[in-house]
Amino acid sequence: MLYPVLLRVLPADMILDYHRRQAEDSDRSSSAGTSSDTQCLLCQSKAHDTPDCNAKRGLREKKAILTSKGRCFRCTKRGHLARRCRASIECKACKRRHATRMCDPEFLRKMHAHGEETKVKKGFNAPISLHASENTTDRPSVLMPTVTAWSIG
Repeated sequence: MLYPVLLRVLPADMILDYHRRQAEDSDRSSSAGTSSDTQCLLCQSKAHDTPDCNAKRGLREKKAILTSKGRCFRCTKRGHLARRCRASIECKACKRRHATRMCDPEFLRKMHAHGEETKVKKGFNAPISLHASENTTDRPSVLMPTVTAWSIG
């Protein structure tokens, strides 16, 4: 655990990253002699992976478990934060980038209440039209002016 003075000074991302690395290191040392069977972190079942867990736990409890194990909220794998996650996961409920079991029911209610669901869907599927007009001047036209520069030092 970091000293309380440092906790007030350091950015939250750095503190969270530190604690996740500590949890990861302790997991590695304690599981050095065990088999590599996958086990759900939320209910300890070996029948399914963590993203597929149907355990009746609240989102806060799930996030607390994943944080204590040093796992990403998005893909539930260790070694990175959700904002740096590169997994192509899409929630079946809200179409955002997280496991379906990690979807926030409060967010869904707010989204439906404010009609934001249609905004999200239309925003990404809206047709884009580009128009170009012909340049009738005698000068040659440049589509994207660029500069070549040299730097010394």
